[in-house]
Amino acid sequence: MEIDLSLTITSIIAIMALISPIITCIINNHYEIKKNNIKQVNDQKREALNNFIVSALNFYAEVDRKYSNMSKYTIAKNNLYLYFKNVDRYHFIKLDEYREEYNIKEYKEVLNELVIDLSKEIPKY
Repeated sequence: MEIDLSLTITSIIAIMALISPIITCIINNHYEIKKNNIKQVNDQKREALNNFIVSALNFYAEVDRKYSNMSKYTIAKNNLYLYFKNVDRYHFIKLDEYREEYNIKEYKEVLNELVIDLSKEIPKY
């Protein structure tokens, strides 16, 4: 049996023409999924930080001081630990001290410092 070289080359090229787009599609989809997962995590970080800011300000602004917003504040604070690597407990200790002293100026400064530190972990797009 003779092997026709042109037929063999044509067959190899035809098979590669069929396989190549499939492999390209698989690789592209793999990296697209990774990219979407990273974007989703970053969006969750933004949301967690925003919820913390709102709940911290509401917790400070309680008029009756009965801690009705304390649970929202605690949940928002704990969510920061889930999404961010460099959450410093020192900021929360200071926030609690300034809230008890009802020192809004220092409270806002520590809150701003915390937000700036954590915002550095969220990439800008």
